[in-house]
Amino acid sequence: MDCLPMPRAPARRPRPAPALDRAPPASAASPALADPAAPAWSDRLPSAQRQRELKEEVLLECAARWFARHGYHGASLADITQELGVTKPAIYHYARSKSELLYRLHQRSLAAAKQARDDAVREGRDGAERLARLVHHFVLQMTASPVNTFLLLEPGTLEPAQAAVITEERRWLERDMRALVQQGIADGSMVACDPKLVTFIVVGAQNWIRSWYRPGAGWSGHQVACGFACMVHRMVAATPALPVPTDLQAWPADVPFPPPAQAPSSASGGAAAEEVAEAGEPAPARAPRRRR
Repeated sequence: MDCLPMPRAPARRPRPAPALDRAPPASAASPALADPAAPAWSDRLPSAQRQRELKEEVLLECAARWFARHGYHGASLADITQELGVTKPAIYHYARSKSELLYRLHQRSLAAAKQARDDAVREGRDGAERLARLVHHFVLQMTASPVNTFLLLEPGTLEPAQAAVITEERRWLERDMRALVQQGIADGSMVACDPKLVTFIVVGAQNWIRSWYRPGAGWSGHQVACGFACMVHRMVAATPALPVPTDLQAWPADVPFPPPAQAPSSASGGAAAEEVAEAGEPAPARAPRRRR
């Protein structure tokens, strides 16, 4: 008797492997991920342009500290790269040379000074107040970041073309400050004086700030800016109305500018003043290191 063949079981189709890029079913998705209002990855992270700007800011701040402490010729790109923990080729994406770093610092400082001038002209009621506000705004920016402290051009540090640009920009700023003084004399808010001499005194004193100011060592940037501007106003105003600081550290951080006519006083006395005096002394000079 012939045997009938056994029926074969139907062949199973292989299941496709789960795709890694396949979105999960809507029911399995996390509510946070399924929320169309939730920000995307690109919205949570800085853009490539913003990351570059942040790195450039860190580089300029580091270079500013080295140039301020050791002088331009006493600092090198090797010093800067070592502090940042990067290589020289990484620096070259942002600046081709040490002189270009210094040139960028001068540009940033001049831009800060121009912004201070524009704000002062807009806010001030007369020439004396505009000059005081200009000083206040710019000193605030100088004490906020070392990047904004490069107004004094040291001979032989920039390329001739770079030095010519910075020198001309500085001349325009000095002309603008002299114009403010002339306005103050004309409107009666300032005593009769030599506008050019006043400009040299104010600019020279501002340039000296970076040699003695240390953040967190006594005075705040706001205190220095208020005190500095009040002293300048007292120097030139026909009717001085701003207070002269007798204990700058006692001024609270929320005192606006111009401050009230009655200057804040401190009950702590001389101890705080002595501490600030020590913090305000110029940093000890270091022997210059000539580096390339």
